[in-house]
Amino acid sequence: NKRHNVNQASNPTTTRFTMFRTILSLLLVASSATAFVTNANSMRTPTMQLQQSMAFDEKVAILAGREFQLEEKEDKDVEQSRIWLNPDGTVTLQDTDGPQYTGYEGRWSMVNDGDGTNPFRMLLDRVYGGGMKPVGSTDIGEFDYTVRREFVGDLQMIGSTVNVEGVVHLLDDNGQKDFEVGYFALIDNSGDIEQ
Repeated sequence: NKRHNVNQASNPTTTRFTMFRTILSLLLVASSATAFVTNANSMRTPTMQLQQSMAFDEKVAILAGREFQLEEKEDKDVEQSRIWLNPDGTVTLQDTDGPQYTGYEGRWSMVNDGDGTNPFRMLLDRVYGGGMKPVGSTDIGEFDYTVRREFVGDLQMIGSTVNVEGVVHLLDDNGQKDFEVGYFALIDNSGDIEQ
């Protein structure tokens, strides 16, 4: 009997069949687990994307059409201006206690970068006049020059008030970031208007 049992256990056909059945069982378990994870992810992902999209759209809606006080700090210079973030993505720049500009152009947007950091962007070109009326033939005369800045920041909600704080970048003529030159804050003025 002992010899018969040993021969049956060492039978190559039986051993191969047992191994085949074990491998098949493992494959079935693995495929079931993969299917479960895939289904769970497919159910979860659209909901997460929808929540992120809703939060992003709400931030855009909160900023659009509001008046802010723009505070800029570069080196020792501090400048304050009134600015509107228009719903069409443009900005309306009003009075300032800094150098008086002769013209301006600006755009703002929210950048949905996925991780929620630094979603606010504003590009602002301000035109200033320089020089003097030429007296002699070698005088340069009057001229205009443009100062371009990009504002990159995060939103902060305090009740119904929204503020933006971040970093100011100096841009060259090609619109490329050069380096950080200061800090800025957009302080919500809508409460003052309503009162």
